[in-house]
Amino acid sequence: EKIGYKVREHILNKVPYMIIVGKNEFLSKKISIRKRNEKECAFISLDIFIACFLFEIKKNRRFYY
Repeated sequence: EKIGYKVREHILNKVPYMIIVGKNEFLSKKISIRKRNEKECAFISLDIFIACFLFEIKKNRRFYY
């Protein structure tokens, strides 16, 4: 399957986050992340993403762990 097809499929399914790890991301040790309602991808380290994600969980209190 092609990446464009997978991205469209997840947009239609309203997936909150799409994390993309390809060759460039692997070599730079970062991830590309796209939130559901945003068109742009952020290129950040995995540690920063995890910290932001945990903060959002605590802020919204919609998830339990």
